[in-house]
Amino acid sequence: MKLSLLPIQEKSNNQSSQLIVIPEKSTKLSHVEIKHWDELTKGSGIPADLVELNIRSINGKEATDLIGTGKNVSSGWVQYCALNPESFLFKPDVPSIGKNGKSVKYLNAKDSKHHVMFPFIPVKLGNRLLKSWGDKVGTRKYDENLTSKSFWNTVAKDTSIPLVLTEGGKKAMACLATDRIAIAMKGQYSYLTPKAKRDGKTLAKDIHSDELAFIDFSGREVFIALDNDTVGSTAYPATRLAISKMAAHFSVLKARVRVVTWTGSKGIDDLLVDQGKDAVIDAFTNAQDDSESMDSYSRDLYAHYTKTDIQCRFQVY
Repeated sequence: MKLSLLPIQEKSNNQSSQLIVIPEKSTKLSHVEIKHWDELTKGSGIPADLVELNIRSINGKEATDLIGTGKNVSSGWVQYCALNPESFLFKPDVPSIGKNGKSVKYLNAKDSKHHVMFPFIPVKLGNRLLKSWGDKVGTRKYDENLTSKSFWNTVAKDTSIPLVLTEGGKKAMACLATDRIAIAMKGQYSYLTPKAKRDGKTLAKDIHSDELAFIDFSGREVFIALDNDTVGSTAYPATRLAISKMAAHFSVLKARVRVVTWTGSKGIDDLLVDQGKDAVIDAFTNAQDDSESMDSYSRDLYAHYTKTDIQCRFQVY
């Protein structure tokens, strides 16, 4: 698919750079409208340098061309993937209405085969993260020419570096704001290929997403940080089920899975804004391992489904 817009190009420090100097909060970047800037920095706690590298505001015509469905789309902001310029998430200012009658907060390209987002990583942040995590804590040399691609390739190969899996670009960037390396999925099952989701087979290695295939998960600590949907809400059972299946999938890949939970806020970006960085750090510190979470989520699900339905949903295990 040919995009009408391209993400911001990274420049190494020994090249001439046209990137804009990072401004204070509530100051408009030339490529980010102030309402989008405030939504991301104030509303989700995302640092200015991450917003600058990852986000562009676009008008309705640009958005309509980008999505490619033929239907008019409102203006909004778009986030691109650092490893694939054809992969993006678009958040319209005016949500569209889906076939189920519910508003659709985020849009993807028509017939897109890209379901995982790797955020662009600022040079200083990337170096700090690589020096803070894994077996080489404090020993890596500062790389002033570190690119997002080289950052993610380093993370992919080093299984001593923990990874966070969350849903949505804002949440991944909020995790990065607390020095947690996070991958953004476009949906709760984006770690699988579309065909695998249609067939309902969620554990076989050969249906693991191609977009994650370059990452070695064996022995790696993997944190699952999906939304904290409250008991009784319509989204609660589906989210619990998604967490259980994701934990099982990455356990099969020999990852050491832990599930992050918290109270009082819905998304992990909300937690960052509502309760502060320490609350996010505490949530990761107190994360359950996969066996504990699988047991607790299975018990929770019995409260919402019949025993027959539960057995059917979990038969792939």
